Amino acid sequence: MLRTAAILSLVLASAAAAAVAALRARRPPAPPSDLPAAAASEGGLRLSARFANERVVEARFLTRGCTAAIAAGSALTEWMAGKSCGELATLAAADIEMAVGGLEPASKHAAVLCVDAVRQLLASAALPGRGAGK
Repeated sequence: MLRTAAILSLVLASAAAAAVAALRARRPPAPPSDLPAAAASEGGLRLSARFANERVVEARFLTRGCTAAIAAGSALTEWMAGKSCGELATLAAADIEMAVGGLEPASKHAAVLCVDAVRQLLASAALPGRGAGK
């Protein structure tokens, strides 16, 4: 009986650790301070990206918006990976809507927030050929 209780205790501890790890993995990352960041809209969507060789190597977002804004921000950061500044500049709200499988009319603002955030990021980022140096 004691051995069974010990095994059960180990299994529960392992399951609890796995649950905590899963919750941490689902939490949207905060934009790191060493990435150039742009804030789009009042309390809308904050976007950060790290560039190498004039391409996005890492992108993150932070929003306090609705579920649609969270989904759109997540789709945006996935879309941005590997893109050049020129490719980022071509982003349209329809691209984000398609990436999330469509948005309800009341939620279309989420795609617009993404486009605004990319435009502000490009305007404020210190990139070769854009802004003040590297």
